[in-house]
Amino acid sequence: MQLLEGAKILLSKKNMIKEFLNSENNSNIPGLGLIIREDDYGSLQYAKQLINDCVYTGINCVFENINSNTDINSIINIIDAFNKNELITSILLQFPLPNNLKEYEKEIVNRIDSRKIIDAPFWKMDLSREDTWPGTPYGIYLLLKYYNLH
Repeated sequence: MQLLEGAKILLSKKNMIKEFLNSENNSNIPGLGLIIREDDYGSLQYAKQLINDCVYTGINCVFENINSNTDINSIINIIDAFNKNELITSILLQFPLPNNLKEYEKEIVNRIDSRKIIDAPFWKMDLSREDTWPGTPYGIYLLLKYYNLH
């Protein structure tokens, strides 16, 4: 049985991104618009890691917090602002949404510019575009690909 070491691959990928973004011939720094569920412990921990990765690699990161008091208009305003911001090249909406927003989930996700959405829910995925695949399955795919097991 072979041990698949994901942490080593992840660090290698982060270093490649960092080197590329710091190169002299790169003037386009990507930006992540992150919508964080601040009242969900798991979401907060995941967001902290994403923010740390952005800082490490040199990716710009802008985040907005939502919670169980956030209404549909507020989250739509956040998404619209991220969509219009040219410095934000990707948008990540953290799940699960607060209970009061779950009935609006499709409306909220569909509001995100399709060119910017990452880690899309299964019903929003385009299997021909790896950038729309959910993060965990995509990470497993990359791990298997790295070890030539796909």
